[in-house]
Amino acid sequence: MDEQLIIILKYVSRAVLLLCCCFVSYELGSHTLIEKDGFYPMAPFSEEFSFKEDKTLFALANKAFSKPMEPFHRIGISKEEFSLILAIIYLNPDIPGLSEFARNIISIEFSFYSKMLLNYLHNKLGIDAGTKKYAECFHLISTSFIGAQNFTSLYLYQESLYKRPPQSLKIPNSLKAIFSI
Repeated sequence: MDEQLIIILKYVSRAVLLLCCCFVSYELGSHTLIEKDGFYPMAPFSEEFSFKEDKTLFALANKAFSKPMEPFHRIGISKEEFSLILAIIYLNPDIPGLSEFARNIISIEFSFYSKMLLNYLHNKLGIDAGTKKYAECFHLISTSFIGAQNFTSLYLYQESLYKRPPQSLKIPNSLKAIFSI
């Protein structure tokens, strides 16, 4: 079963990390990723002259650090909704490489938490508005996977073109197997 957990973590870890960073930034009122200490990763791409002229790098940085924030501000996510979204993202039964047994268990839990989110939104907003926000929550999940891919593209572009990984993107050795960039 530990092997199944590793498969899940490898599949969702970057998307979950981005989703969590976006939620913290959203709660801080930012329209770009920002850390609790006030540092925002987009700053070097906006102000550092060596990167300012590289339009491709700037576009990739914008896709990685600013674009993922747009759905949060468009739909507005509460802590309760965010908690259920996190549960749902981990319980994706379509993760490649899972055993049939793990897939069946995860499918049951996925259904449970999906219904819980839908019922919560129906009770909070009404049937129509709740169903609309439910669909937007699933769009937020897919956006987090796309954002994670954009982050990887930025990392690889900067590493290959500038021959060094960005300082803020270094990954500890203990997590390299999970993130596998």
